[in-house]
Amino acid sequence: MSKRLILFFELVAITVILLMLRFTNPSSAGPVGVLVFFTMIYVVMFGIAHVFVGVFMRLLGKRMGMRGQVYTAIVAMGPIVLLLLQSLGSVSILTVCAVVVLVGMACFLVSKRVA
Repeated sequence: MSKRLILFFELVAITVILLMLRFTNPSSAGPVGVLVFFTMIYVVMFGIAHVFVGVFMRLLGKRMGMRGQVYTAIVAMGPIVLLLLQSLGSVSILTVCAVVVLVGMACFLVSKRVA
């Protein structure tokens, strides 16, 4: 996916998040509103992770290809899982470590499987 397209989607997601935060609350938004909110947060995290993964891949001297995109998707899911756990009220140092280990194991799997 091109950098401009990712930036465009990220800006649209930020706009939708700001509009949702301004004009709705969780009880009036309903399940679909909460789903849209978490999806937009994921799109924003994907854009931020794309920058960090791109810098990391460049430091390693590798191209940002399909493997980089998959790394970006995995790393972007980590904060979303933590946000979901926080909404359930079960965030502790143990759950944060478990999410970090899960993301690390998923990245390791990608490094071994994706060509």
